Amino acid sequence: MKKLLSVAVAVLLSFAALLPAFGAERWDADGDGSLTASDARFALRASVGLETPAPGSRRFLAADADGDGRLTASDARLLLRAGVGLPAGALTDPPEAGGVSAGLALAEARFGLTLLGKMLGGRAENAMASPFSVSSALAMTANGAEGETLRGILEALGAPDPDTLNKALYSAASALPERNGCFVRSANSLWVAPFAAPCVREPFLGANLRFYGAGVSLLPENGGGEALINNWVSEQTQGMIGQIVDRLPPDAAMVLLNALCMEAEWARPYREENVSPAPFASPEGEKTVDMMYGSETLYLENDAFTGFLKPYAGGDLAFAALLPKQDLAAGELPGAIGAEDFMSLLHSASYGHVEVAMPKFSFAYGASLRSALSEMGMARLFTPAAELSAMFAPPVQPMVSDVLHKTFIDVDTAGTRAAAATAVIVKDSAFFLDSHTVRLDRPFLFAIVLGEQRLPLFIGVVSDPSAGRQG
Repeated sequence: MKKLLSVAVAVLLSFAALLPAFGAERWDADGDGSLTASDARFALRASVGLETPAPGSRRFLAADADGDGRLTASDARLLLRAGVGLPAGALTDPPEAGGVSAGLALAEARFGLTLLGKMLGGRAENAMASPFSVSSALAMTANGAEGETLRGILEALGAPDPDTLNKALYSAASALPERNGCFVRSANSLWVAPFAAPCVREPFLGANLRFYGAGVSLLPENGGGEALINNWVSEQTQGMIGQIVDRLPPDAAMVLLNALCMEAEWARPYREENVSPAPFASPEGEKTVDMMYGSETLYLENDAFTGFLKPYAGGDLAFAALLPKQDLAAGELPGAIGAEDFMSLLHSASYGHVEVAMPKFSFAYGASLRSALSEMGMARLFTPAAELSAMFAPPVQPMVSDVLHKTFIDVDTAGTRAAAATAVIVKDSAFFLDSHTVRLDRPFLFAIVLGEQRLPLFIGVVSDPSAGRQG
C-alpha cells in the first residue's frame, strides 16, 4: 500500500516539475483552460473512440499524457494518478497508519465467522474465507454507495461510516509484514468497461486510490477482460489463485478486485523426521494423513475449545488451531463460538509446554457470496434499487451482479502459503440485450463461414441427426 502511494506521489511530483516548462495547456485536453477531472475523462473517452480528436491536433497532444502518439487508457490513468480531479491532498497527504485497531479486529472476526458459516451452509467440507479481502473489496464498493445500500454494507462490516472503514483498512494494510521468511501483501484494482468509463465518478476513484492504492484499467471493448483480470489475480497471488472470474456478463460496468497473498515460514519449523501417517476422523470415516508432531509454548483454552498458537518467523503472524471439546462437524464450527469469545480466546494464550499433532493440509475453495451477503443485510446491493450513484453518473444505473471469492492454503513442515481474491462485479441494470431462443429440433440449414465477410466454405442441411454417414 505504501509503495503504491509512493509511486502515485512520484508521478504527481514529476508532472508538477514539467508544468512550468510546458504550461497548463499541455494537459488541458478539454480546452477549458484548467486541469480538471474532465481532462482525464476526455482522455478515457478518446481511448475508446467516444471522442475523436484529429491526430496531431492540440486536443490530441494534450490528451496523449504518456507521449506515445496514441490515446489509450494509460493516458487517462496518468492524468488521474497525477492528481487531476482528485480531492485536495488525496495523494500528497495520505492517511496516518496506526496499525490494526482492536475495533477492526473484532469486526473482522464477527464478519469472517458469520460469512464462513453462511458459505458452508452446514456442509462438512474444507473451506476458508478471507474477511480482510472481502472487506477491502466491499469497502471500495461502499465508496460509491449511498442510502440503504451503504448502510447495509457498513452494518455487515461493523463500521460507522466509510471514512472510518477506509482509514481502518488502510492502517491495517500498512501493518502487513514484509520481510524475508514472512510477508503478506494486499493489492486492489478497478477494471472499467469502455461504455461505462465516461460515467465513473472522480471522488469514487480518488477515495479508492488514496486508501487502497487501486489503479484503474480499461476492460477490452470486444471481450477478453476475463483473461486480464485473472492474470492480474494470478500475479498478485503468486499463482495460488489462477482464476477469479469465468465469464463476465455483457452488461458488466466495473469489476472491483482485491488480492491477498501470504507466504511465511514457521518460527520453529516441524522436522521431517517427526512426520508420520496417523488417523484423522473425517466425515466420510477415518482417513490416514501425514501428521506433523512437535511442541509449542502458547496454549489456548476456554469452555468450548482448546488449542495453540504457532508463531511464524518475525513474530507478527501466528497460526491459531482451535479444537472443539465436543465432536462437531466442520459446518458447525463457525457458529460454535461468537466473535467476542473468539478474540478473547486468541488473547488469552498461556505459556506452557504443549505437545501438538497437526496434519499437513492443502486445499482451494471458492464460492459466490451473493446469497451469504444478502442474508447479512446487503440484499439491496444485488438489485436494480442499489444506490450506487456515487460510483457512476447517469445513464449508467449500477448494481452488483455477484461477489466472487476464492482462497487457497497450503500448510506443511516449513510454514504456510495462503492467498485470497475477491471480485465485486458491478453491472449496468439499464443495459438490456434482446433475449431469443433458437431450438434446433427440426430440419435446419447450416453453413461454415470465414471472416468478416462470412465467406461460406460449407453449406448444408440436417434432416435427421441420428442418421448414419453417407458416402
